[in-house]
Amino acid sequence: MIQQRLAQRRSFREEQEEARPQLRPLLRKPYERGTASAWSDLLHRPRRRNSIWRGTRLSS
Repeated sequence: MIQQRLAQRRSFREEQEEARPQLRPLLRKPYERGTASAWSDLLHRPRRRNSIWRGTRLSS
C-alpha cells in the first residue's frame, strides 16, 4: 500500500515537471497583463444577460 502511494506521488511529480515548461508561456501573458492593470479590472464580475433580453417580458 505504501509503495503504491509512493509510486503514485512519484508519477504525479514527474508529470508536473514535464508540464511546467509548457505552462510557463501560458501563465506569462496573464501575469504581464495583471501588472499593467488596476486590481479592480482583474476581478471576475458576473456576466450580464445580453441586452436583447432586457426589457422583454415572457407572455404567460
